[in-house]
Amino acid sequence: MYSLLASVAAFLIALMIHINSGLIDYFGIHLSSVIIHFCGLVFITFASLGSGKRFLPKRGLSCYLYSGGFVGYFTTLFNLLAIGKISISSILALSLMGQVMFSLFVDQFGLFGMKIRKFNLLKFFSLLLTSAGIYYMLRGTGGSIFVPVTASVLSGFTVVLSRQLNSELSGKIGVFGAAWTNYLMGLILSSLVFIISPLFVPVTKLPDYPPSFHIFLGGAIGSVIVILSNICVSKMSSFIMTLLMFAGQVFGGLIIDSLVSGSFSLSSFVGGVFAFLGLFLIKIGEKAQAA
Repeated sequence: MYSLLASVAAFLIALMIHINSGLIDYFGIHLSSVIIHFCGLVFITFASLGSGKRFLPKRGLSCYLYSGGFVGYFTTLFNLLAIGKISISSILALSLMGQVMFSLFVDQFGLFGMKIRKFNLLKFFSLLLTSAGIYYMLRGTGGSIFVPVTASVLSGFTVVLSRQLNSELSGKIGVFGAAWTNYLMGLILSSLVFIISPLFVPVTKLPDYPPSFHIFLGGAIGSVIVILSNICVSKMSSFIMTLLMFAGQVFGGLIIDSLVSGSFSLSSFVGGVFAFLGLFLIKIGEKAQAA
């Protein structure tokens, strides 16, 4: 059951990025970020009230525990910077690559109280295999891809950091409380950035036609992803969950890319397989070190 929930959460991530692509086309990056966090906050508020779960923050908690939402804002921003420049499957693969790299860094030095697991030769070759797979997925993209590729990798860094912070907060105030606080903090930061953004970039002119309703669903789907992920984290091994999330996101992204473009990308599929194998070897190495 929990494997199915993790797989559903992974596919929803790919779907959310696709939906957010419509939002950014209409509203631009900064206003889209505000809308995503606002819609997510509204959804998680009603979900919390409906379930009877506490969602308001407690007093006396360390301020850093509430910073997960600020970090999560940058995850959203980095994804929005990459959307439309490279494929959804590539965005997800690069983000997961960033997660792996940052996780290896955390393990190397035992950050956040984690057990030290030194970088070794197996992890090095596994990382090369994953990198080669992602490079193959990006073949034929064309144009300047430095910004979207860098943004996607950085989104992986922020995912790991915000996940760590939200996990600690969830242990203090529960899953719904952590998710609600995450979206509130993200909404505050995204609103501030939106207010000052005209000082640095031109204001996005809205199209003459009205927006479609479905483009506003990204925030709500993001809330569901947070809840499902928090449920699964404590119920299944990190090894299995990481593999399921990778497979669900990357290959779910491939399906969505194929439906949108009307054609199947064999190079993206082959690249995704190699990237998955590289991640599998990395996790095998981590499991062997932990034994």
